[in-house]
Amino acid sequence: MPQLKKILFSLPDPLLKKLDAIANKKGVSRTRVLRDAAEDLVKKEEKKLRQELKTGYTEMGKLNLKLAEICFDADQETLDRYEEKLAECE
Repeated sequence: MPQLKKILFSLPDPLLKKLDAIANKKGVSRTRVLRDAAEDLVKKEEKKLRQELKTGYTEMGKLNLKLAEICFDADQETLDRYEEKLAECE
């Protein structure tokens, strides 16, 4: 297990009582319950971030494809005009 750091924070009494009840029911320390809750929160937030990134990359992929199609069409038009001008010079 990585090095542990001690922190100090305050909880309202009703919340602390509920926390202690959970710890007693599970047969673990208050610290263990808080550590587990913190780990769960971090995992949840990381999962949420991954989903947001996935959504963003999917949306950007669609946008990039649309821009590429527009640019390809413009390049093709330019090439067609260039070839027409070359044909006129022959």
